[in-house]
Amino acid sequence: MSLSWSGALAWRMRRQLLDPVGGASVAGVVGRLGATAAHPDSAAELAIRARRDQSRPGEVAHAVAAGRILETYAFRGATPESRVPMGR
Repeated sequence: MSLSWSGALAWRMRRQLLDPVGGASVAGVVGRLGATAAHPDSAAELAIRARRDQSRPGEVAHAVAAGRILETYAFRGATPESRVPMGR
C-alpha cells in the first residue's frame, strides 16, 4: 500500500474532525476524540470549538457541569519510580 504525505494528512484531519468541521455536539466531539488537552481550561474550549461549525463560549464548561463530559487529570510519563513518597 502506498500513502503520500498529503493523503496521510487528509486522513488525520478527517479523523480529528478538522476537515470538514461538523455539527457534532460538545459531547460528540469529545466522544470521537476520546480526550483533549484541558490545561489550561481554555485549551479544551479551543480544541472542541475548533471542531464545531457553530459554537458559543462556555459550552464546554456547561457540558462538564451538566455531566455530559468529564474533566479528569492524568500525569503523563508517570512510572512507579517517579512517585514521590508522602510523609505523615
